[in-house]
Amino acid sequence: MSQKPEFKNSKLETTVVGSYPVKVETQEMLRQYYFGRDSYHDAIKNAVKDQENAGIEIISDGQVRGDVVSIAASCCHGITRSSRPKIIDEIKPKDNVIAEDMNLASSLASGNTKIKGIITGPYTLSRNCINNYYKNEEEVAWAFVSILKEELRQMKNNADMIQIDEPFLSVEYSHEAKEMIHELAKVVRVPLALHVCGDVRSIFKHLLDYNVDILDLEFVSYPKNIRLLKEYKFSKKIGFGCISIEDRRVESVREIKKRINKALKILPPEKIIVDPDCGMRNLTRRMAFSKLKNMVTARNEILDECS
Repeated sequence: MSQKPEFKNSKLETTVVGSYPVKVETQEMLRQYYFGRDSYHDAIKNAVKDQENAGIEIISDGQVRGDVVSIAASCCHGITRSSRPKIIDEIKPKDNVIAEDMNLASSLASGNTKIKGIITGPYTLSRNCINNYYKNEEEVAWAFVSILKEELRQMKNNADMIQIDEPFLSVEYSHEAKEMIHELAKVVRVPLALHVCGDVRSIFKHLLDYNVDILDLEFVSYPKNIRLLKEYKFSKKIGFGCISIEDRRVESVREIKKRINKALKILPPEKIIVDPDCGMRNLTRRMAFSKLKNMVTARNEILDECS
């Protein structure tokens, strides 16, 4: 019979990867604008409330303003916003939208949860904008580094954790991305996570060298990623994606427990943070909430069984 894992000084904390599907209706947006209010205020409030009601310990602002690339582009002069942001001039800071949304979430939270600040990484941003100004994509990426450093500075008083999203690394890896992440890490004074989507088997050994505390990966959509946890020795924590953002079915508590327990057979609980595979913006709000609630219940049952 295998030994039960030890849970001393560990809660197997739960978090979200980022986006949460709270929609803002056009009519309501116009009404809020008429009264001089940020039309996304209530959306952030609802995202915070849902995450807390589901029992999540480390919440986000829900990234309710759109996809992660367009949100980042809105913080910059020199970029036109369309279906795909277009760089037409030197990228300069404009508004600290990302930091302001996170700080708002912090003010709306109950005080019993931690707050995660989330930025889209410079490498992914450079590969998802149309470049009509800079010499190459590397110049674009380094221009974004300066913008993102300022966002991180504006988050520092309220963030309990910072996450950098670099989903494009599993599509087209660049060693220069590590230098960019290291530059951003210089202004972070809380645990730093790097989220990478997809199959990371070919790049995992490189990711282990990044100056981050947590590697957050997908283990439902890409179950072969779990082999990496056996093959390599490392001190970083793992954000263990254990609910699907593609499956329009709410996984049962039992199913989620089985997934988490697979990780616990390899890693001690203090090295695991439980979360969804990725952002949840393409699900319905009810489905996203139900998935998160079942994830927390699964984690709680594991803790009860192993206490």
